[in-house]
Amino acid sequence: MVRYIADYLECDGEEPARLITAAGHHSVLVSPSPEESEPFLADARKTLAFLSLPAYILNHYWDVLDANDHLSKLLGMTRAQLGASLNVMRNVIQLIFDPQSPIYRALYCDHDEWEMTAKRHIVGFKLQTRYCETDPEFEKRLAHFRELPNFSEYWDKIDIYTNLEYTYSDQIPHYVTTMYAANGRKVRIQMLFIFSNYNFLNYNQALQVVAGQPFDAESCAVFRELGIPIPEVYHKEMGVEDNRMMDDQVLDAA
Repeated sequence: MVRYIADYLECDGEEPARLITAAGHHSVLVSPSPEESEPFLADARKTLAFLSLPAYILNHYWDVLDANDHLSKLLGMTRAQLGASLNVMRNVIQLIFDPQSPIYRALYCDHDEWEMTAKRHIVGFKLQTRYCETDPEFEKRLAHFRELPNFSEYWDKIDIYTNLEYTYSDQIPHYVTTMYAANGRKVRIQMLFIFSNYNFLNYNQALQVVAGQPFDAESCAVFRELGIPIPEVYHKEMGVEDNRMMDDQVLDAA
């Protein structure tokens, strides 16, 4: 019936998909061409340039389109190494599930923490792509992800409407990820999501800038040690200055 209405109204382009979505049904997002995406990517890069946090840019398939130098510092990689890694493994899901990925190795503090992060990202990815079921680009990525260890098990079992505890939890703060930094120390990072040039009518073209903010004083100390700037407000509210004294004492003792 909704499609009949769309035909009657002579909808074209993305209009039928938006009408079907507004009626509460799943539809198919039309993926923008590289030429159509370029203005959005340029805007997202401007946002990325302003951030003093480790950050990267995602499209709605969760492909990493660019990253900043602070992310390289956090992972202990040069800009060239990070770029080469992203050329091989560009998607966030693959970076989390592929044992050869530098992100996988950084996240695998222990199995339980990695599993929580993996399941939380499965929920987020399903929510982000819930209107892409018959999109050829999405299907191609999904088929590739199913070749990765553990992915199919989690993907097939997790339902976005009943398993939201993987995203919202009283025990683990919302979107806080534990990982190893380049210096071998654990950091807890709260993920921040910024939509660049967001428009409800073309949200499939809008890009996300994802930034990692240190969640506690210990993590702030690690950021500072790696050369990632920490605002003065963090020094006062989280006692980072005390941690800096403690770190200096530990280094002197070593």
